[in-house]
Amino acid sequence: MDVRLEHRDGLRCTLALAAPAAEVDRVLDQVAAECDPGRGDEALAREAADRLVDAGLAVATERYGLRPVNRVQVENGTAGRGREFACTLHLEVLPDIPLPEDFAALAVEVEEPLVQPGELREHLHRLLRARGRLETVDEARLPRDGDVLDLDVDASWQGRPTPGMHAEHFLLQLRPDPEESAVAALARRLRAGETGAGTLPCPPDYPDAALRGRMLDLSVRLHAIRREVLPAPDAALAAALGFADAKQLLAAVYRDCFRQKLDRVRRAAERKLLAAILDGVDFPLPESLLHIHLRTCLLEARRALARAGLAGEALERELERAHAAVREEARALAREQALLLALAYRERLAVTGKDVDDRVRELAGQAGQSPEQLRRDLERTGAVHELQDRLLAEKALEFLFARARKITVDAHGNPVPAARPKPGVPAD
Repeated sequence: MDVRLEHRDGLRCTLALAAPAAEVDRVLDQVAAECDPGRGDEALAREAADRLVDAGLAVATERYGLRPVNRVQVENGTAGRGREFACTLHLEVLPDIPLPEDFAALAVEVEEPLVQPGELREHLHRLLRARGRLETVDEARLPRDGDVLDLDVDASWQGRPTPGMHAEHFLLQLRPDPEESAVAALARRLRAGETGAGTLPCPPDYPDAALRGRMLDLSVRLHAIRREVLPAPDAALAAALGFADAKQLLAAVYRDCFRQKLDRVRRAAERKLLAAILDGVDFPLPESLLHIHLRTCLLEARRALARAGLAGEALERELERAHAAVREEARALAREQALLLALAYRERLAVTGKDVDDRVRELAGQAGQSPEQLRRDLERTGAVHELQDRLLAEKALEFLFARARKITVDAHGNPVPAARPKPGVPAD
């Protein structure tokens, strides 16, 4: 295959690819042997063209040191039997980014993943709650800790309703908390059927910046007091959940809680490590990479504003106010991904077809969609390339974290001494 770099302007490049007819026929035969016999000639030709483009990109990566990012635009790329394959590729590439050379010099603090009693109780409570029920309290009394309250909540400013701060039949469980919310504090003074009035501060992250920090008028109506009736974590529940006895059930709850704590601790440490490497490092960002993250961040911001009750012009105004902060967040994410992709190229990490299939199945399960349909949608829109880049960045982060030196600290950031081996027992 002949690959030529025809033009380069900053991070934008144009490549010319040409493959002789014999190579095209070989790839077409390979595709026909590997793919579903039911696929038509047009689909096989597209798959062959994709493979030829991938082969050309691999040559360009080696020959010119290019590291493509995001999807590649293909111009005039049609694979036909007995014909030469020729096309032009337009792509963006990663800049030169200073990368760690000595992984042993990298260090990151990692919190000791100790499961606190409160975390374990909460984990068990969620399991029991899924199989429990609520009973209405008939006694005319004030709410107590542990009660689940059925509430209507309204907040307003100068007589006008505050969007996103209205709820009907909202369930709130009371717990001992020195920093209890204004809603819970007001509800504690009510009996079922009563309505109370008070004030609460508008949250500092409220979408309407003009209301942040102001004292809003609060109205709470208590419809009913309910108590949780939960099953005991005993042999009967264990058997219903497929465990031999209660001891095995509780052990499984602990393992699941510990696994979640370990995941949270690891993700936090990875973010700290990445931030430390990027600190003080400057490089140009591929526009397409920044655009992807900006689009995602704006979509998430729009959803958050909609959940807060904003709509129409009010939502668009607040989104416009937040645009600078959203763009900065997108830029930070794009910087992280650019560095990780550059590391992946240097260390020759790769994403396999199985990696993509596994993630597609995971995403399809979360969305309640068939994996086959989601895969077709990703390929049709070109988003499969974005997915591959994300997976490659994840692999690079795992690679980086595995090689960095870990310093174990407690929840307050104090170093945790390494455990000493017992006398007569050799250290690992």
